[in-house]
Amino acid sequence: MTDTNDSPQALAAGQPLRPLVLRLIASPWVALLWLLLIFVHETIGSAFYPLRQAFELNEMQWFNGPVSAGLWFGLCLSLVTASLTRVPWAWSRFGTHLTHLSVLLLVIASTIYFGYKVEGEALILRHTIAFTGHQGQRVLLLPNPGFSRPFGESTLSVQTVDPRLTITGRDGKPQQAWSVTASLRDPDGKVFLVSLVENRPDLTRYTAQGRIPTSYLPEIVGVAVIGDTVSLRDAQGTVLLSCKTEIGAHADAGDLSLDITGITPDWPLLAEGHQGQKGTLVAFRIRTPTGEEDGSTIVGLPALTRFQQARFLRAPDPRLASATLATAPITQAYHQDRFALWLRPVAEGRAAQPFTALPLIHLPRYHDHGRHVGGPPLSVAAGTVGNTTFSITGFAPYAVPTTSIREDPTAALDPFLAVQFDDGQGDPADRQLRPAADLTELEASPVCWFRTKTQAECDAIAADLNRRFPLGPVPQSRDTVIVRLAFVSRPDGTVELFAGEPGRGVQRHPLSVGSVLPLLLAEQTVQVRLTGVYERPRQELLPVPVPAERRQSRMSVGLSQSWLEVEARTAETVVRTWIPYSPYPELPQDIGQRETVLGGYAPRPSYLEVPGAGHFELLYSRVTFALPGPLWMTGFAVPRRPGVDDPMEFYCDVAYGDTQQPNRATVHMNNPLEWNGTFFFQAGWDPQTEALSVLGVGNRPGGWFLLLASVLLGVGMIWSGAAAAMRRGQ
Repeated sequence: MTDTNDSPQALAAGQPLRPLVLRLIASPWVALLWLLLIFVHETIGSAFYPLRQAFELNEMQWFNGPVSAGLWFGLCLSLVTASLTRVPWAWSRFGTHLTHLSVLLLVIASTIYFGYKVEGEALILRHTIAFTGHQGQRVLLLPNPGFSRPFGESTLSVQTVDPRLTITGRDGKPQQAWSVTASLRDPDGKVFLVSLVENRPDLTRYTAQGRIPTSYLPEIVGVAVIGDTVSLRDAQGTVLLSCKTEIGAHADAGDLSLDITGITPDWPLLAEGHQGQKGTLVAFRIRTPTGEEDGSTIVGLPALTRFQQARFLRAPDPRLASATLATAPITQAYHQDRFALWLRPVAEGRAAQPFTALPLIHLPRYHDHGRHVGGPPLSVAAGTVGNTTFSITGFAPYAVPTTSIREDPTAALDPFLAVQFDDGQGDPADRQLRPAADLTELEASPVCWFRTKTQAECDAIAADLNRRFPLGPVPQSRDTVIVRLAFVSRPDGTVELFAGEPGRGVQRHPLSVGSVLPLLLAEQTVQVRLTGVYERPRQELLPVPVPAERRQSRMSVGLSQSWLEVEARTAETVVRTWIPYSPYPELPQDIGQRETVLGGYAPRPSYLEVPGAGHFELLYSRVTFALPGPLWMTGFAVPRRPGVDDPMEFYCDVAYGDTQQPNRATVHMNNPLEWNGTFFFQAGWDPQTEALSVLGVGNRPGGWFLLLASVLLGVGMIWSGAAAAMRRGQ
């Protein structure tokens, strides 16, 4: 890497001897040592990641940390010193100088690149469903089945999302399209559906469903069969159109048409007053300028005409002006590795203001910290809101929640005894026993709890059980419960179990919290465990770490099973709660079906009551950063392999910039979008409904600088090799 200039010839020529320190720094062996140390350090950070994780550092932090910076600084110092003091400034040594300079430029460029690099992801929706009323009100639905919003006194809901609906294209050929069906339901149960097709507003259809005696179409009032003729009539009884009572019969007059689609003789009648009778059912389809509808009537019984379904070109509800698929622009993304505590006050069950995101610096990543694993609490400051200071006191990177009960002097008085029964046949049964009022509880329940204040009360319970279950032969008649279990809290605070069984009398067993008692009842051993005795209990969510052997790959679960313990502290009190990770906190919590990909992203908030400060909604998520401008999805294509239907590629069509005259691009594998120094690449999608895409978002600061330094490094190494070959050939 370096050429020496301390040869005997140079010294003989009168060149002064350099200081020893400079000779050591500029030594090629020192440079090689720095390279070896850098190699070991980088290898530990990537190949031996458990050692890196022991310091709670990710790869970016490890490679950009002070140790890495010190090693690279040492290498650069050695190379610069060698160029200034050891390598002659001659064209034959130009390659060496260029190599040293290139390494220095690479280190500088890498420092800029990783120092200013931002990595994150953005969730973009394919569309939202926009309902607009005649009064200008607008309601947006996210494309997830089950997602609902009120519309006046009615309810709007997403019913289905079909990513591959077969339609007739504008060229007359069949093609697949993305479509959504939503519903509007009135308080009286009346429902109509809206079907929307991406990029085909001309295919929007409104469908009313349900068997009703009057027509859905305003132009039609009734249909009747008289003799061998089917007639359409208006409100005045005027016959608008008629045709023969034959399957396939058709009649039309301008924009009005009537088709007979089916005739069924001997149709059983169920209407009031006609039970047990049969008639001839005639099925029909009517088309008008408003739309079309299907129905049926009974020959000779026009009162039994029923209209079943109608499809409209325009919204039939007078409150609704239109329903469209609208764009869903986003303007921010979420950092990949920078986390935040999202919180907002809640008053009277509703959020009083938007979320505030408090960044969490030095949050652990890989190992459990906190009381839930018996360790000391964390102390990661989050911030202060009003008179409340929030901090993180526990971290569970891979855990499942369980409910824990603890004694809290500030909680309401609600005494109970918690006990667990395990017969070895399945999951243990947990019971919470409230104090019994008197001995009559022994008649009402086979398991009860008595709190005694005197020894006499305790003796009375024992005497009652001894009377019920005397020693001796088992009685033949068993018209009562076979056993009785009475947990008795004695005056001294200890707990005793009285177990009464026919023929065996009463067994008495002392219990302590956490102890397990093997109890023989009805020839079967039951493990009885006293979980706790509580006066002022408080339930709290507690994460239980998943054993290492049962953990799935982080590639599959990500941070979805990560938890934080949040502490809220005021001058008067301290309260805590655990909150799970939510990847996209600004999605609505009631997003609809959780089994879908979008539903799985729904936030999982926790709520914390802070005495004297109010009620807070909390979310554990990430810090956001701004995009160069609005960006939204306009389509998504998944070409399939013929015969197996496996995806070949994922193409996400996006628009960005000016919402009136946007730029457009297609993001797919190895084809990112570059926009104002920000790159967007395909990172995830929704295979169920294709209603969303997750784009990786990042920048490349100094990317061209890195490329230039790499090219110069290559040129310098080639020059050095060629010069060395020429010297050997001379």
